[in-house]
Amino acid sequence: MKKGYVETPEGQVHYRSDGNGEPILLLHQTAFSSDEYSDMIPILAKNYRVIAMDTMGYGSSDKPPREFTIEDYARNIVHFLDA
Repeated sequence: MKKGYVETPEGQVHYRSDGNGEPILLLHQTAFSSDEYSDMIPILAKNYRVIAMDTMGYGSSDKPPREFTIEDYARNIVHFLDA
């Protein structure tokens, strides 16, 4: 399983990735991190390219530059996927 960071306009976003094929993005519950999926990623990676990101302010991602709204989190996910 690969771990890394992506630069977004809002800061660095940490992610885990494994597998090949059609991509699946896993979003963790608030107050947790992508570690929540550490057992599931290898199972899904048999058939898909699995990407699990830590949303801003959680896990190993940077803290948001200001208080984030739902729209800000959604925009950051788009920036992450674009990167």
